[in-house]
Amino acid sequence: MYVSESKSALVDQPRYKSSRACQCGGELQGTSHGGGAVLMPSAFLRRLWYHPQKRWKSESRQSLTKMGEQEITRPSRKLDDFEEFVFECCDGLGSGENWDVCASDSNLRFESATRGPPAKVSFLLNVTPEMSNSLGTLHGGCAATLIDTLSTIILRGVSEPGKFTLGGVSRNLNVTWLRPIPTGTEIRVVCEVIHVGKRLALLRAEIQRANTGDVEFDAL
Repeated sequence: MYVSESKSALVDQPRYKSSRACQCGGELQGTSHGGGAVLMPSAFLRRLWYHPQKRWKSESRQSLTKMGEQEITRPSRKLDDFEEFVFECCDGLGSGENWDVCASDSNLRFESATRGPPAKVSFLLNVTPEMSNSLGTLHGGCAATLIDTLSTIILRGVSEPGKFTLGGVSRNLNVTWLRPIPTGTEIRVVCEVIHVGKRLALLRAEIQRANTGDVEFDAL
């Protein structure tokens, strides 16, 4: 069972620039500062650091477009106005540049959303072999990715002009793994808004077994 206790998100994506030298995989250069040699990153590491999107697009194009060709299934019932808006926020979820979970293979579908308080959204999907570890259970990293990505949807649902309209980026993600979820299990991901400030938002998410409601993962 995967549970996410909390997640805090930033409005603006930080710029990752550092004057510190890379500590591994570097090349010693002849220049020095303060009498000590400077460890400079190799050309390979510089490419990974400064051009991550270019690297992924060139090396993993097939996996990046895997989910982009699919759509999240909407409920057969009529959605209310808030649910309709939250569902529209799922549009960006179809881009393979965000994650590598196939909406079609996992039967990912929007279940419901409420304005609250607390504002809440839930999704249903099946654990596929591509989402599993060598033990045949939902991979912990995949669970964290599901929580991190899907929880952003409800944040966009309660956003205001100039305030979390793009969902922001995660600053902290604490996940508690309670019990394993076998491959093939139908799960429910429930995300809710705890607090929204000017620059930080606190979200909570749970991954439950759809048939029992038992919480397997909790995140905050």
